[in-house]
Amino acid sequence: MNIARSVLRVLIIIFTAWAILYGVLNTRFYCAVTLDGIKSGYVFARTEEEFIQKTGFPINTIDSCPVLYDTWVKEYKVETKEDIVHVLTPPHSGTDTLLSIAGINTNPLDKIYWKDNKTLFVSKGWIQKKAKLIPLAPLIWQQVIYYDNNLPPGKVIRLQKAAGGLMEIVTNKYILDDKVVKTWTEKKIIKKPTPWVFKSGPHLYNGPYLKKFIALITAYSPEDPGVDWVTATGDRARKGVVAVDPRLVPLHSKLYIEGYGNSDAVDVGGWIKYYHIDVFFPTKEEALKWGKRYKWVYIIEYPEGK
Repeated sequence: MNIARSVLRVLIIIFTAWAILYGVLNTRFYCAVTLDGIKSGYVFARTEEEFIQKTGFPINTIDSCPVLYDTWVKEYKVETKEDIVHVLTPPHSGTDTLLSIAGINTNPLDKIYWKDNKTLFVSKGWIQKKAKLIPLAPLIWQQVIYYDNNLPPGKVIRLQKAAGGLMEIVTNKYILDDKVVKTWTEKKIIKKPTPWVFKSGPHLYNGPYLKKFIALITAYSPEDPGVDWVTATGDRARKGVVAVDPRLVPLHSKLYIEGYGNSDAVDVGGWIKYYHIDVFFPTKEEALKWGKRYKWVYIIEYPEGK
């Protein structure tokens, strides 16, 4: 009888141990449920339905932190500028796991780092861009010339006028939690500035020269308003006197202009800029007949000291 009781006790102990072991092994969820950072208790559950029934919380929410097949957990904090989320996971869990459980989405511009051994901090980052357009000056002093022997000698055709360009300058600011940590600029040419472009026939002038270029040649006469017979240098106006931009042609230089002839650069004009030369004619009729033409200009001699 005593032997039977002893055997029964042993069987009861074995069954009880087996039941406990079976229950532990089949416990799928073990979690400390938290509400607003306050731990409200531990939950053991074999199924998701049982877990929801016991806690009232779905799996993988911020307020509940299930741990699969693990009874050793550690409490961590995932902190942002606006919020702190408490989570329970196995020790040494990776940052991706913690962020996933905390329900925090990140982007490559965010800065993620450990403040201490249990607090993961996420600084939200973004790029602020501010663009402005800057005009670029035309390549007013540059000329591109193509020769065409099919054109008559001395004939010049303007293909393109010098024009300005446009540059975009973008100021970038890398911001972490509303604090600017890095600033840099990027430049992009939206429209390139362009030079003068001409097509020219054979030259008419074959003599010596120091410099040659194509210019817009207009005409004036003493009959024009505001014009008299005295030039800006004090010389008397006559055929062969021309007005120039001194930045291009120094005053008192000697020139040869195809279709007009030998010239003296002794006059200026407020409207005469860059590759623009105004030639003198004694009468308004001659000036009107000339009109405006693109012609080759040759600097034959500079004034002394130039």
